[in-house]
Amino acid sequence: MGDCDDVPQLVDSSDEECNGPTPSEVLVNKWATKPGDCEPLIKPYVLAPFLFGFDSDLPKHWIAALHDCGLLATKNRSKDVTVLSKEEWGLVDFVDDVYELVADILTSRSKLLPDILDFIDKIDAMLLNVKMLNVKKTVELAQEDDVLRDIGKDVMSSKTCFRKSESRTLFCLIYIFKNCKLVALSGCLLIFPVVLQG
Repeated sequence: MGDCDDVPQLVDSSDEECNGPTPSEVLVNKWATKPGDCEPLIKPYVLAPFLFGFDSDLPKHWIAALHDCGLLATKNRSKDVTVLSKEEWGLVDFVDDVYELVADILTSRSKLLPDILDFIDKIDAMLLNVKMLNVKKTVELAQEDDVLRDIGKDVMSSKTCFRKSESRTLFCLIYIFKNCKLVALSGCLLIFPVVLQG
């Protein structure tokens, strides 16, 4: 074999190549510095299953869990939703109200976001072997987590309807945080400033 046929030596990659920010770190940094850039991206993810059917990035077991905890009126809505019932509009309002409170909390306490995203990672890891999201177990885990429990208390103290359905409110929080993670993983936060500038 000549010199041209030799296999090149492996070269160590630089730290700059491998150690870029993770999607979660991008979300945390973006929310800490420009929370107004995050909300327009996350809110459509949160409300999409309620307003537009289930054609979203949310895994089917999350949709089933939303139904099981009473946040969705039916599991079998079509993708072409033209008319929502009064009950469905009430659920949309409930989720939207919780989202607005969560957005305010995250804006004032963005340093909590890494712990929240770690909690969602725990839930996702739990789902690797089981493809069904147990609402009761998930809510129990949230109640054991200091950060989620404190945010839950703050949200529930704001409205009587949240206190009356503590389990549903806590699961709604978890669902919203799952969507924060989905937005982070989608890469939208990396391209959003470019989209805004044209």
